[in-house]
Amino acid sequence: MRYNRQAGDVGSCRQVDGHIFPLAYERQWNDCNLSRLITVPPANESHGSINSVQNGIMLTCEMHQFFASYDLAINPDVCRAKYSRLRG
Repeated sequence: MRYNRQAGDVGSCRQVDGHIFPLAYERQWNDCNLSRLITVPPANESHGSINSVQNGIMLTCEMHQFFASYDLAINPDVCRAKYSRLRG
């Protein structure tokens, strides 16, 4: 997941939004026809369905760090998130 933009204050940290299915893997997105799962198209459809809000997630800075380091994962097959480890 790549950092996209700051979206709002959360205490001394900011929330960040990002893509659940990374933009870097858009080719795999298209090869697997994952756009068939999207019912809300992106604001600009020429940007591709990978940019739909349905492929987005809002995280605190701390959770974003876990997500970016693959310590937090989302399994859409079981609709659950998994923490592999928490750093302290």
